[in-house]
Amino acid sequence: MVIIKSYMNYNFPEKQYSLLEKIYLYFHKKVFENRLKKQIYLDDKFIISIGNITTGGTGKTPLTIFLADYFLKLNKKVLICLRGYKGSFKGDLLVSDKGKIFTTPYISGDEPYLIAFKLIEKQHTNFKVACGKKRQNLIEKYGKDCDIILLDDAFQNPLIARNKDIVLIDVNDNPDNIKLIPIGKYREPIEALLRADIIVLTRIKENQENLKKWEAIINKLNKAYFKSEHIKEDIIPPLKDKNVILISGIGNPDSFIKAVEKENINIIKKYIYKDHHSFTNLEIQNWLKHKKPILLTEKDWVRLLYNPIYLQNKSYFYRFVITIKIYSLNQFIEQIYS
Repeated sequence: MVIIKSYMNYNFPEKQYSLLEKIYLYFHKKVFENRLKKQIYLDDKFIISIGNITTGGTGKTPLTIFLADYFLKLNKKVLICLRGYKGSFKGDLLVSDKGKIFTTPYISGDEPYLIAFKLIEKQHTNFKVACGKKRQNLIEKYGKDCDIILLDDAFQNPLIARNKDIVLIDVNDNPDNIKLIPIGKYREPIEALLRADIIVLTRIKENQENLKKWEAIINKLNKAYFKSEHIKEDIIPPLKDKNVILISGIGNPDSFIKAVEKENINIIKKYIYKDHHSFTNLEIQNWLKHKKPILLTEKDWVRLLYNPIYLQNKSYFYRFVITIKIYSLNQFIEQIYS
């Protein structure tokens, strides 16, 4: 049965914004409130949204993989819904089902492909990954036999009611310097966190000063929060030469660089690109000219998998595997079910 459920509040503070920020916020609120009026509740599914209040780089993908892995180990069937940012597909796309991937990173976008790849690597088969602009379509098409629905980046879109809204905050972001789109990278003011059920502070060891600021803000809002960090799980294949070429086309390259340096790896050359950058043949050839190991995040690595130059030179490429470590994990899981 599908019913309408309206449980979120969406009050914003009285604050002076620039004209562009006010225009953005006005239309953003209108769209949000219109979706809220039409909100759909699926009473036979446990639905979790994993989002943020900024554009990119907070660590949603590792947390999505973590949660999917957790529920799959409980013998739940999981559907992961994403928009498929930067993918070339049209309409709705089933990326993975029954332990198989049906597409490429170019078609689906890097994040859906990576999530499917990682869950298969963990030997899971009882999950689906799907992409499309309308999450309700994905759930209707692919989620009928699923127990758990994970909505990627849905905090600003309440059309599908969810049991829990998890919001990630990168502590490298200074809460004293918040600017809304299009001036800055914030989608919403801090007060939007009042809608969150659980807040996860990521990369907590990278900026202790900002961590204290965020903790004070969240405590003032009286919201549940958990600390986490991204840690190295592995380098595949094992890295023998510690002098590397570092490639980054992700939202937070500084954190990747710090993680690599922490492993006493010497970065002799960095190539930094925009988030979700599509690497060209010329760029790949430039990396190879150094005749040194090329170290990438897994999100960057998957965008190379079907490139002929990469396939001819695979021995030069190494993926830096990151996982998320959540402090007070048992309490975090309890909070999801509470």
